Amino acid sequence: MVPKKPTKTPTERAQETFRLVETGEFLRKKRNQLGLSMQQVGDILHISTNYVSEIERGVKLPSPLLIRELAYFYHINENDLFRMYGKIPLSAKEELEANTFLQDLLSDINQNKNLPDKKKKELFSEFLQVYQRFLKDYE
Repeated sequence: MVPKKPTKTPTERAQETFRLVETGEFLRKKRNQLGLSMQQVGDILHISTNYVSEIERGVKLPSPLLIRELAYFYHINENDLFRMYGKIPLSAKEELEANTFLQDLLSDINQNKNLPDKKKKELFSEFLQVYQRFLKDYE
């Protein structure tokens, strides 16, 4: 039997709607700053003008691939745009799918009942700091 997806609370649905509207307005401003019509954006991204309108009004959530294309098109950091939508960045999902070591690490941390959530966050923060130091060594 396939487990049911948990239903969203009214607050979660309201937050999701707010994110869609806010992000759509942000994208509309970006389009206007470039002096482009919805038709032009639709033609370039191979989507309908109506779909561009629905995205900008916060009626529709674009697919992960379209979010990536929008980020590239509007010169927005891809991770930032995904987070604006309340979604996991596509690059993070792709890395997780390709990297079994990372999958095992995250699963082990998540399944460790002796590790409180606060400590998990501290651990991830330390991972990030180590990674940032590692990058500085290669600059």
